[in-house]
Amino acid sequence: MIPLLAALLAAASPPNLLLVTIDTLRADRVGAYGHAAAATPVLDRLAREGVLVEDAVVQVPQTRPSHASIFTGRQPYEHGIRDNSSAPLEPRWPTLATVLRDRGYDTGAAVGAYPVSRASGLDRGFASFDDPFGGGEKATAADPGTERRAAEVVDAGLRWLRRARRAPFFLWVHLFDPHAPYQAPAPYPARFAKQPYDGEVAYVDAQLGRLLDHLRTQGTLDRTLVVVTSDHGEGLGDHGEDEHLLFVYDSTLRVPLVLRLPGRLPAGARVAGQFRSVDLMATVLDLLGQPPVATSGASRAANLSGARAIPANESYAESLYGSLHFGWAPLRALRAEGWKYVDAPRPELYRLAEDRAETRNRMHDRAGVAGAMRARLAALDAGVPRPPAAAVDSAAAERLAALGYVGGAFFQGQPSGADPKDRLQEFQAHRREFQAALGRYRGGDLDGAITILERLARPREENGQIVERRSFNVEYYLGRSLLAKRRFRDAAEHLGRAAALAPESVPAAVFLAQAQAGAGRPAGALATLDRALARTPDNAELLQARGGLLLRAGRAEEARAALERARTLDPANVAARVDLAALYRAKGDLAAARSEAEEAVRRAPRSPDAHVALGLVEGASGREDEAARHFREALGRAADHPDALFYLASIELRAGRAAAAVPHLEKLLRAAPGYPEASRMLALAREMAASATR
Repeated sequence: MIPLLAALLAAASPPNLLLVTIDTLRADRVGAYGHAAAATPVLDRLAREGVLVEDAVVQVPQTRPSHASIFTGRQPYEHGIRDNSSAPLEPRWPTLATVLRDRGYDTGAAVGAYPVSRASGLDRGFASFDDPFGGGEKATAADPGTERRAAEVVDAGLRWLRRARRAPFFLWVHLFDPHAPYQAPAPYPARFAKQPYDGEVAYVDAQLGRLLDHLRTQGTLDRTLVVVTSDHGEGLGDHGEDEHLLFVYDSTLRVPLVLRLPGRLPAGARVAGQFRSVDLMATVLDLLGQPPVATSGASRAANLSGARAIPANESYAESLYGSLHFGWAPLRALRAEGWKYVDAPRPELYRLAEDRAETRNRMHDRAGVAGAMRARLAALDAGVPRPPAAAVDSAAAERLAALGYVGGAFFQGQPSGADPKDRLQEFQAHRREFQAALGRYRGGDLDGAITILERLARPREENGQIVERRSFNVEYYLGRSLLAKRRFRDAAEHLGRAAALAPESVPAAVFLAQAQAGAGRPAGALATLDRALARTPDNAELLQARGGLLLRAGRAEEARAALERARTLDPANVAARVDLAALYRAKGDLAAARSEAEEAVRRAPRSPDAHVALGLVEGASGREDEAARHFREALGRAADHPDALFYLASIELRAGRAAAAVPHLEKLLRAAPGYPEASRMLALAREMAASATR
């Protein structure tokens, strides 16, 4: 009776839900959608066992806005997420996760990239949200994570499945890999040397297979509604667009959509008709047997279940990227009854049934159709304001830059209103150059990064006039590169511009203060941090930076208050613990200094600063061998670390090993020519070494 009871309970339980969104996946690069060169056996099998929607389209060719529409069933002009930099989704919008959680589902998510991290607000409703990226006010000046491989995301999803309640569950898995640059792990690069994008797709398909195999092995696959789709496609050179963001052609709006639920959905069915991403929430709730909630979409469950074409409808799409970040004209589109109208300074009209690639503009012979669609577009988002700059989480710009989003903070100044088609080459050249600079910066080639970024930062001539177009990302990374080269005055100039463009950015404020202090302007550095703290008074990193400045200025009690507050707010703030160790050591409280330094090393064993702090405590305690060990550990993590080089050289000198001290000091002066006492100590070491050989 027990097995029978279990079977009856399983049958009575609502179906589980597995939603997989594969970022940047074009429909026509999947085998089931006709791409002969595709290596997508998992997706193809899923289509054979379920329903494939032939014409699924999204509302925005950007990750965060598109996912917001998928999860809320609302148009972008309703939910307000118009850009990857937008502020988090407002709590007033129910999401698929909040609805299913409130109806008894165990909810979990594992995401692959920063745009849909907690900073997006899409974590609401998930009891478990596996997200290593962070964001918002908690963004730090440390190098932040931006993306992770599909294998790591799937591992997280599988861990959650193993500990989730048996039924019902909702798991969302977001796989980012097909996003540029296309660098799939081995063996895919060799197999897809000429089509690296297809290699990324093949890799993700294999990882999807791991999820489905687990459910199949556990016997839960057939009781789970599996939905696989994408947030947007990829240009791949169509219409001249290499990637996505700028245009609203179907190369970036048309995505795959495959659903599987035996007993409710037929196997091997292909459903025609337009399915919008705003329809997904209503459709999924219907297929799960859940009551509907208010959305802008419509349930297509009956069409999918009966393998009948979806009735005629209209799909809105927008790209405000060029408008928000560069001052160009916004792009909006309407897709209805086989037509596609793109509202732009030079409008476009395409008959999709005859011209899937959108190459023949019909504005000249179908002006009436275009006029009606233009009027309908105007009515759809009438009265919706352009998103204000204040709505942008500018602290996210650094992380988005690492993913190829070059705009940074919102455009400021007089918009040109240019047609993005006329600025495509400029935009793509800018993006390629910026990505090259970012690659050099991350690879340690600071001079190479500076050369490129200085070129991008120069004013440009447009229509006979000199135009300054400031980019947060360019100014920020140029300032970071100059700061690393200890060119403090130049760094402060560019980081000041970055901070002005993105006043909410904590990293920009912290690095600007460092540059100002290095340039001999401690008062200006404190003022920078105080302005930032006025906006976010409980930000641990700002408090730590302020405490560090005060400590170096000899204002120990003020420094202690700021640093201890930072540590209380964020016990994992290693920099605050390092500074507190220095403060307590200077006051003679070696026990407190050791406690802070040891905790810093425990929390960040790869941090050179933490090892230097503990080394200094060991040295002050008379344990110079242990001190030297920690200084060497620091140099193993950062070979040019100035403090580690100086203090290790000091130990060598005190031990009478002048010849061993010389190379450390020479290296120090190459890395930090103005380091206090280094030149004098090098001269002494050389003299002592020479005397020892006489």
